[in-house]
Amino acid sequence: MPWLSDLEHIRQRVGMYIGDSTTQRGLHVVLFEAIDNAMDQFLRKDASELIVEVDGNHVVVSDDGAGYPFDLRDAANASLGEQYLTTFHNKNTADDHSPHVHCVTIGCGLFCLNALTESLIVSSWRNGERWRQEFSRGVRLGPPCVIESGSGRGTIVDFVIDSQIFNGLQVDPLQLSDRLKLCSYLFPGLSIRFQQEQFCATAGLADMLRDRMTTSGVPRFRSLSNSQWKEIPVFHTHSENSDFRLQVAAYGETTDETIWEAFANGARSVEEGTHRTAFDQALVDHVGWRPEIATISVIMKKPQFSGPTRTRLDMPELKDSLEAAIAPALIAYCKQN
Repeated sequence: MPWLSDLEHIRQRVGMYIGDSTTQRGLHVVLFEAIDNAMDQFLRKDASELIVEVDGNHVVVSDDGAGYPFDLRDAANASLGEQYLTTFHNKNTADDHSPHVHCVTIGCGLFCLNALTESLIVSSWRNGERWRQEFSRGVRLGPPCVIESGSGRGTIVDFVIDSQIFNGLQVDPLQLSDRLKLCSYLFPGLSIRFQQEQFCATAGLADMLRDRMTTSGVPRFRSLSNSQWKEIPVFHTHSENSDFRLQVAAYGETTDETIWEAFANGARSVEEGTHRTAFDQALVDHVGWRPEIATISVIMKKPQFSGPTRTRLDMPELKDSLEAAIAPALIAYCKQN
């Protein structure tokens, strides 16, 4: 049996790369590769806006970032922008930038996105020139070329999900809307537009808890002794150093059991891990508080996970640093409230 090319292997062994080609989850793994790239641009302070438009299995993802490097060449004179879309690489990212995020638990890479679409067109501004390149099922239809000069910014990735692979499955707008709204909480300040909706959470996870309070029935006010009521503020703090970017939030009176949500580099840590343990330890050791709901998000340059799906963060060497970053603000909040 002849060896399969990388492109053939992706298309014939889809489950190895995205987990499942018959559900919305697998579909989201593919389309979020274009979205995650915009998130990385935001983390590098190169972008501030993400726009996602969906019509059935046709998706357009736009950002105002620095663009794909179609203008750069490797030693073999190949465009790096094209390489991102047509080859595997042995780094976390093609250009080795960090931190790098995946907003679903599996990251398959831009090559897989390209391979699993009927058509894909990239239009990207780079150093005063707008580049364009087209592909069909991972095969280029021509070299990248400059189609305009000017002062524009950003990238547009326009693609059609391959019906041969996904058997006619279409993007679920409600699921995608929920996930993009969650992304706005995880990346405070990023403006996200989806269809007619606009998401931007300047306070990040604190905004997420405030929104959930309005729908969950969690009490927002505390009765005072003089028959007055005081609103219970959401605890929220953020911190950044050379090892991690951190934000945490918690809310509610002391309870027997806390509802936890943890995230690492954009993906939900369903099996939790070091970051959740550090926040829990700070709550117990420093203030003895068991909030009704608590959430933590960390973004790291080189996160380590217990398995390939990124569902459990495994970096015990950072637990004390995470706890130390949370404790001062937590103590101050509890003293005041």
